[in-house]
Amino acid sequence: MHTTTTILLLLLLLLLLLLLLLLLLLLLLLLLLLLLLLLLLLLLRLLLLLLLYYYYYDYYDYGYCDYYYYYYYDYYYYYYDYGYSTTTRLRLLGLRRRLRLLRLRRRLDDGATTTTTTTTTTTTTTTATTTTTTTTTTCILCYHHHHRRRRRRGRRRRRRRRRRRRRYDDDDYYDYDYDYYYTTTTDYFYYYSTTSTTTTTTSTTTTTTTTTTISSATTTTTTTTTTIHSDKKRIQ
Repeated sequence: MHTTTTILLLLLLLLLLLLLLLLLLLLLLLLLLLLLLLLLLLLLRLLLLLLLYYYYYDYYDYGYCDYYYYYYYDYYYYYYDYGYSTTTRLRLLGLRRRLRLLRLRRRLDDGATTTTTTTTTTTTTTTATTTTTTTTTTCILCYHHHHRRRRRRGRRRRRRRRRRRRRYDDDDYYDYDYDYYYTTTTDYFYYYSTTSTTTTTTSTTTTTTTTTTISSATTTTTTTTTTIHSDKKRIQ
């Protein structure tokens, strides 16, 4: 009897040890999965930052518009700082600010989609000249970012500066180390490019006059002038 009970106790202990080992393995697997998820999140964040850097902050060419930086600094102070550049701003402002600006830009792009005005005029006679003039006006959204650095009057002590270090609004930062006040403003404006195409042919068909206007931007002014010459000259 004693031998059977000892064997049963040993078997129970072995089962308990196996269960503990299985639990430890499951915990290790969960920890590994969490680490992998964290690594994936970090990689995704890095990828998003790189995409935002190249897509939004580096050099942006939208049709006929370029992306500009303007730097203003106090001419009494001869220290010109390149540290407050795009990569530093990405680190300072973080991903949330970048995503919010990107969403704003997408919303502005959606609200200022291409505005096209097409006018087709056809003159028909028996062996006469048919002139077709197509004028396309494209609305292009441009961005100008002004990084302005103004010198603050008066100096504070370093201890007080460290205590009162805080962030201002979304676009305003105060650097207590150099006693400067940084502001960043963004100007959104529209640029319109007009392309005219004139085709002169000879036909005997009858065509109606069609005018199609699609407008979804702020203000568009389009002037189309169509002149028909009897000597078959091309209109530019």
